[in-house]
Amino acid sequence: MAGFQFDPKFRPLLLPGQTAKLFTANDQVNVEILAVQALPSYIHDFGQLSGGGSSLAQDVTQLDMDDGQFAQYRFLILNDYEVEFTHPSSTDRYWRTSTQNFRAVPFTLGDKESDDIAAWRWAASEFFVYQQETPRFDLYSPAQVAEAYMEFMGYKFFFKKIDSEGVTKLWVNSRPTS
Repeated sequence: MAGFQFDPKFRPLLLPGQTAKLFTANDQVNVEILAVQALPSYIHDFGQLSGGGSSLAQDVTQLDMDDGQFAQYRFLILNDYEVEFTHPSSTDRYWRTSTQNFRAVPFTLGDKESDDIAAWRWAASEFFVYQQETPRFDLYSPAQVAEAYMEFMGYKFFFKKIDSEGVTKLWVNSRPTS
């Protein structure tokens, strides 16, 4: 379990009693998981998007956690627009190479794309929120969109800080660097 950091079926990455070293936006925190709770889905309305336009730096504070908590989320784009994920505002972009930002697009199961591709799109939407490190999204629309809804679902982790190094390394609001 030491290197276990991703589950394509979207189950909690950590369970009660397990330890982790969390890499946050500004710190590294060693924790023991006390409890895990499934969160009900939350649908966020980003509002109207103009054709060929964008809505940048949209914070979703409703996804913030209390002190002693972090969350593992995935999302679905419910209308015809694209999303770049920048999480949180104080860190570098997650979804980018050295030269290009990545965008998530709406996806459906069934005739439009294979189940494998839809499952990959679902897995690729995963992100974490550590305490009050608010996630941020940039939205882009090729055409006029009257409503820009995104549905979030996930797990809440209750933790306590520990002195020993956690077994699982998890970049919750940071990314691996040299």
